[in-house]
This record gives sequence, C-alpha cells and structure tokens, in this order.
Amino acid sequence: MGSLRMKTMNGGRFNTEIPFHKSGSQSRDWIRQEVNLWLTRQATQIVFEATVGTRHLSDIAVDDVKVN
Repeated sequence: MGSLRMKTMNGGRFNTEIPFHKSGSQSRDWIRQEVNLWLTRQATQIVFEATVGTRHLSDIAVDDVKVN
C-alpha cells in the first residue's frame, strides 16, 4: 500500500515536524482525521504528499479539508 503525509511550509522551506502520517492499508471506509497545527503569523502552506503502491487497491483520497 501507499502512504499519506501532511507537511507545513514557511518561507519556501518545509518544517521538520510532520504533523500527520499514515501508511499501509487503513480501511475501505472514509476515516475522519483531525490535526492541530501551531502556526506563526508567517504565511503557512499545508502540503499533502501521497505515495501509492503498485497494486490496484492502493488508492488515496483527501476530502473536505477545513482550516479554522
């Protein structure tokens, strides 16, 4: 299976902390995930990085992202 990571970027550089990471088979159902980020006043980009596996069942999806 594959993996999904969420990273944050400030000033064109990735932060060293990875606030979210999942790998391997999770479920056929949608899984709700909540992540708390400590952000500065500097503009921050949220980046999702997905790596799929070689099998046809290795799908990854991100849906309904909310930033409060």
